Amino acid sequence: MSLHGGSVSPPPKKKRGGPGGFKSAGGGRSTSGFTPPSSGASFRPPPSSGSSWTPPSSGGSYRPPAASGSTYTPRSSSSTYAPSAPTGSTSPFGGFKFPGLGGGPGGGIWGPEPTGPGFTANWTESTRTLVAAGAGALILLALGLLVFGLLQGGTEKTPVAVAKATGITKFVPPTTSAGAKTQMPITFTDGTTADLLYEPSLDLANLGVNVYDSGTLGSFKRAGRQFQIDHGGASFIAGQPTPAPQGLQGAAGGASVPVLPAPSPTQGKYLDFKFGDWRVGVWEGLGNDLMTSSDDQAWAANLVGTPNASGFLVLTAKDPLKLTPFGIPGGPYMSIGDIFSTGVLLTPGACNLPMGNNVSNNANGVPVRVSQNAPNHYEGDLCLKNQKMEALIYGSQDFVHGVSDSLELTNVKSGAPR
Repeated sequence: MSLHGGSVSPPPKKKRGGPGGFKSAGGGRSTSGFTPPSSGASFRPPPSSGSSWTPPSSGGSYRPPAASGSTYTPRSSSSTYAPSAPTGSTSPFGGFKFPGLGGGPGGGIWGPEPTGPGFTANWTESTRTLVAAGAGALILLALGLLVFGLLQGGTEKTPVAVAKATGITKFVPPTTSAGAKTQMPITFTDGTTADLLYEPSLDLANLGVNVYDSGTLGSFKRAGRQFQIDHGGASFIAGQPTPAPQGLQGAAGGASVPVLPAPSPTQGKYLDFKFGDWRVGVWEGLGNDLMTSSDDQAWAANLVGTPNASGFLVLTAKDPLKLTPFGIPGGPYMSIGDIFSTGVLLTPGACNLPMGNNVSNNANGVPVRVSQNAPNHYEGDLCLKNQKMEALIYGSQDFVHGVSDSLELTNVKSGAPR
């Protein structure tokens, strides 16, 4: 989850599979079942609805499946229901017989209609009326309780509500002025640094910055893990139990690493790393993909995080843990703001200048695709070809054009090889 990227996903994207990364998504947790990513595979963050999805365990490109919250198995019978013909008797429901409650030749849950008089044959009209009224009241009460339960259970927490509950805070990097533009130094989690320049009125830094990364331990298919990275708190755990459990031994000089349950309805547990103001969650997995206790210990002892002078988190690892290299799917990337409303997704790697429909030159003469994907919501695709960086821009038409016209990436310096 990310407060500003949400358990987030940009609107549907074309050509590239994109980097790895979660929020929550992120954003608020829904009441539907959720299984966190188990691979370092390429994928766009899942939709902010928090709907149910299960990622692949392979290293292939990932797209979330349909946002269904449950598994539905249709009936094997092709028969249809036809209500029985009305009889001469008067029903408390105006002559309507409810399907499956007795009625019609099939009988429903209480069997077929009686063929002779039963124990109610001698009831007076007042008795029948009282029984009917009582039955109606019970049905209305049950329906009311059902609706109340659905409303209570189906309320999805917003990113703001999740942030308040978990202590997540917005990470706002320092900025300076560089001529007519604002300059924001940025650092990806592998240590790659650059200066991001933009028109001051865009105020990108105050939208908040989120970082993403992944790594593997042993077999890629079995132990690849996409990290969940939060600032100030942790959205990926249900809470801090009291008393606090004894954690696994962390890397030299590092804090111990507890293994804590994920918040409902997320399944499984997370290794909860603390690196300064940053929290990094590594999911244990489920079933055949569940990590062993020795796997947990290997993660805890070999993942190292260090906030740099600008407050960005830099991750390193020791063998046998391997972090995904910069510039390939699943490797470090970054989002600024909330890409479902107003934000920018920076994806390292070679990119191609857009061509075709909805493409025009920006203020610097660089081709940019700007297309509308919802009422008053636009997507821009800016390829910074020389810097090998693609900027996907989301927001109002003015915001998308403002970023695509002014965004520059300078002074790119590679981090340590992974």
